[in-house]
Amino acid sequence: MRELGTNMQELGTKMRELGIHMNMERRRRMKKGWKEFLLEEDGVGTVEMILIIVVLIFIVAAFKTKLSDLVDTLFKGINEKAKKI
Repeated sequence: MRELGTNMQELGTKMRELGIHMNMERRRRMKKGWKEFLLEEDGVGTVEMILIIVVLIFIVAAFKTKLSDLVDTLFKGINEKAKKI
């Protein structure tokens, strides 16, 4: 009976070791997957375009009145010069 208990303990120990090894392997694979995902450059062009658009929208929103005044001034100047011709 003692022998069976000892064998069960050994089996439990080996299963835990195997489980720990499996968890470490799973972590290693997940880490490798995340690293590959972060280093992947396939979608970089799309992300860059979206960031540029967001920055342009922010600039337009921040300087909306100044840009409106500038465009109005430019068109008034163009209209005045067109009337002279």
